[in-house]
Amino acid sequence: MSRDDFSKNHFNLTFILNVLNEGENLGSRIFLFYTVQLYFYDKKYIEIWYHQYDRRIDRVVEIDDDAVLDLYEIKLPEF
Repeated sequence: MSRDDFSKNHFNLTFILNVLNEGENLGSRIFLFYTVQLYFYDKKYIEIWYHQYDRRIDRVVEIDDDAVLDLYEIKLPEF
């Protein structure tokens, strides 16, 4: 999936369910009111931002910045 395709599909329910069900959950972090889950799916790092109080997914982001990945204290899979 190209970056443009990702941008178009990032809030597609089927895509989100695929990431949640088929992706590898690598870790999580808390940011303000969000629980941010990091997944490895389709050779990409995907963050899913879940708003804890409103109980909804607000953001789905493809991560390619090492500074963001460094926020997770985990060993990341190579692709």
